[in-house]
Amino acid sequence: MRRFGSILIAATLAAACTAARTSPSPSAPTDSATPTPVASVAASASPWVTIAPPPTPASRGPASPTPAPDRFVGMVAVTVSDKLRVRSEPRVSDDSIKYEPVLPLGTKLIVLDGPISGSGYTWYQVSPVSVANLDGPGFGWVAKADKDGEPWIALAQPQIDLSHGWPAVSRAGIAMLGVVADDRSGQYTGALDGRLRLSITVTGLAPSETVSLNAAGRYLVKWVCGSQPGPCGELGCVPDSLGTTEGTAKATTQVVAGSDGTATARIDLAAAPPAKPCPADSRPPLGTQRERWEQISIADPLHGLVLTRDIIERGDIY
Repeated sequence: MRRFGSILIAATLAAACTAARTSPSPSAPTDSATPTPVASVAASASPWVTIAPPPTPASRGPASPTPAPDRFVGMVAVTVSDKLRVRSEPRVSDDSIKYEPVLPLGTKLIVLDGPISGSGYTWYQVSPVSVANLDGPGFGWVAKADKDGEPWIALAQPQIDLSHGWPAVSRAGIAMLGVVADDRSGQYTGALDGRLRLSITVTGLAPSETVSLNAAGRYLVKWVCGSQPGPCGELGCVPDSLGTTEGTAKATTQVVAGSDGTATARIDLAAAPPAKPCPADSRPPLGTQRERWEQISIADPLHGLVLTRDIIERGDIY
């Protein structure tokens, strides 16, 4: 009987110890809805500390792919609609100048920039290859298609590597456009001075990138002095000829691209003046009657681009 009582007491003590180990401890209240990793110590005599793992972060999904470069920029496009309008800005608004002439069907275009959305259209900045008399700087914005998706321009097939040409060249997304800044071809204004002023624009550059431009051209220039004081003949006052000079003019300049990756430079090619001076009282003191420039080139060696122009003739013949 005494042995049975001892067994009963031992069983009661064992059950009490088991309850102490398995009963949950009251939790501290928290204001946060996010579980916080905490260190919990078991209510046994074990020396080990159990660290709760941090919560698994929510899946962010696959990384967004880098958008591919636009397939039009830096390429040669062609108009597939007649009378395509070129504008100064990529939108239809009063501040977007309408350049003349409109582009006929089949006009080749160097695509310089874009696409930009505006006024319900997708616009690209282009430089017409076969239209040299476009208003403004010689390039502008055209809509890719109408609002129903009917295309107005398309990629030319096959593609042409226009690393040489005039008025625009392109390679690997870098484009160079050249215009005569003071074009007086075929007319004598009395203001010709033996300088061929060229305006060059390079697009597709990295912001703040420096570009070196080298220009050259051969010239044949007829120099004259202005009208002389005193009586003039029945045909007016004819300038006195000082003869001609010929040779090769060269010029170099550097230009830095802006934040939009566009760099614009002015390059002047200057013909050598005649050795004989004009009289001090001539009006104007010195000018040219006729200028012929040949084999003109503007090179961007870093990007392998060369603008070329065979002949530019200016002035008149007496």
